[in-house]
Amino acid sequence: MKKNFVWYVAGRVMLLLLLFGAAQIVSSLAALFCLNIPKLMGGGEFEADLLAGSASVMAWTIILSAVITIGVMFWVGWLDCRSLGMAGRSVRSVVWTVVWTIPLIVVVNLLLECFELVDLFEDVVIGMIHNGWGVFAIVIAGPVLEEFVFRLGIQGLLIGYRVRPWVAIVLTAFIFGVVHGNPAQIPGAMLMGVALGWLYWRSGTIWMSVAAHVCNNLFAVLLTLIVGADATLTGLFGGVLTSALVGVAGVVLLVLGWRLLDREFGR
Repeated sequence: MKKNFVWYVAGRVMLLLLLFGAAQIVSSLAALFCLNIPKLMGGGEFEADLLAGSASVMAWTIILSAVITIGVMFWVGWLDCRSLGMAGRSVRSVVWTVVWTIPLIVVVNLLLECFELVDLFEDVVIGMIHNGWGVFAIVIAGPVLEEFVFRLGIQGLLIGYRVRPWVAIVLTAFIFGVVHGNPAQIPGAMLMGVALGWLYWRSGTIWMSVAAHVCNNLFAVLLTLIVGADATLTGLFGGVLTSALVGVAGVVLLVLGWRLLDREFGR
């Protein structure tokens, strides 16, 4: 029985990941076809590289894949609808979640700046950040899609089948990081994934992890728009020593905020 259970859960996780990837492929092909219609009607040749050059189309690829993925998850019953409500949480819970996310973002990014990680998608992301639909895709559509797939879909499945919460949280965070497929994003996604997983599990609602995820992506967008894509927190804080002090203060705030949120969610 236990062996059958493991294979069932593993199969569901694989199907979710296949759905996540297939929806993006279908959305990309649809967008690419729409881009090529004017050229084809004019007797031109089909150009496969148009997608990467259009920030708006890249954005709509993410938005469409979110609609397809979440729609299929609803259709096949892979969503725990109880987690779609607020689980008795108030606006105060959302505010405290966002406030707690700020030092989390700072600490994670300071840690990542200690390593020289290759960013494979830097040019694409920068293009989207300077496009209205691109900002919507990065800040809203992307976080909602990923929280539904990874926290509500995978982590919720694991906990629902009595996998220990912290095991489910860490395992989901690991998958979340690896799926990003970008060296510059993988470690940060794993660390953030643990925090997002805890928020979802402890609050009982997906909207706390969505709020934190939106806050994280919005921070990245604003940082790029205001100070430029090459800016670092270490540079903004005036050097390594100051950044280290900020990092220590951020860790203290994280611990204090975690205890506050734990009490808040326990009400």
